[in-house]
Amino acid sequence: MSLGYTIDIFFVMYFLSPILYNRSMSVFFTKHLIIKLRQRKINRQFILETIKNPDLVRSTYGLREELYRKFGKLYIEVIVMKRKEHIIVLTAHWVAKTKNKL
Repeated sequence: MSLGYTIDIFFVMYFLSPILYNRSMSVFFTKHLIIKLRQRKINRQFILETIKNPDLVRSTYGLREELYRKFGKLYIEVIVMKRKEHIIVLTAHWVAKTKNKL
């Protein structure tokens, strides 16, 4: 079993339909994210706007990145993992301030 095969099964098992980000990039929302968006009252459009135009981008461990964007008085923090032609949104939540100054 190759790593590519494992990743393909992972996509099929854990991700829903992709949302077209642009012609070359698709955005996948995890099941965990969809549940948390409802609980935290976050609109999916806020996630897409944060991915397209973040105010701050921080690299974390692995291939993950933290994206921040301000909406009103709060920032939304979106944790993503970028692949070649995919962006996988792992989770998102509201924060009062970013870890780094803008």
